[in-house]
Amino acid sequence: MTPLERAHGSHLVRLSFARTARRVATIGLAFACLAGAAHADGVSRETALRGLLQKVDLPLARQVFARIMASIGDIAPSAFVAGYGRTEQLGDDWKPGNPQWDRAQALVAARLKREEANGGPVFAVTRLDVERVLDVPWTEDDIRFIDHSIPTPLGQALLRLLDAGITAGFVETIARDGGITDETRATFNESREKARAQYVEAMTDADRLSAEDPQRAERLRRLLASEDSQAMQEFGAALFRPSIRRFSSLMVDITPQLDALVAEFRARR
Repeated sequence: MTPLERAHGSHLVRLSFARTARRVATIGLAFACLAGAAHADGVSRETALRGLLQKVDLPLARQVFARIMASIGDIAPSAFVAGYGRTEQLGDDWKPGNPQWDRAQALVAARLKREEANGGPVFAVTRLDVERVLDVPWTEDDIRFIDHSIPTPLGQALLRLLDAGITAGFVETIARDGGITDETRATFNESREKARAQYVEAMTDADRLSAEDPQRAERLRRLLASEDSQAMQEFGAALFRPSIRRFSSLMVDITPQLDALVAEFRARR
């Protein structure tokens, strides 16, 4: 197994990222609204989508997403070192408190910190990343309709409803799966309470405004309906591929040092 294959096969890449991709999939539609489609049909559709981006914001979902990305950076060194031990079949003694484990974790953390000091966060998803991987099946007419509807009271109510619902579901999934820091958990609990309050308020407004304009309400709901879970999982996984590749390349850089620590650990058992 080459160093790159070992890095890609680590517990962090195989499990932590896969799990996070499923979490991100739950807010896939939110970033569809924020970023538009990956495969726009012609200049007019692309231009319309870019204009749409300026009018759409889902602040609760965006804030939670940013926090989980930061949290991944916090836990990545420990997760990677634990996975390295599984790959090398080092057993239960390969854990925090063991001198070689601690030095390996510090080595990974230092390499990650150095990379981020020079090139910015390793675990990050930009709007361009979303545009690259996401394909929303909206026609030019659909885009114009959404664009014209967003500024209306109904459009704003539905966006607040979508933002709150996605955020609450996202936080619940994270709380159930674990793998986050205590600080992140406290932040998410606060976000969940905000989302619940916003959901109730937005639902009341959306119901009232939908009754006043039922045709617009039905079309907006159809266009903003979530895609199937498989498509969303694929979307979430695709979003993380650049981060996976970048992190894996960093681990390749320090593979000789990690292997030396593994050999030292085995010699002392």
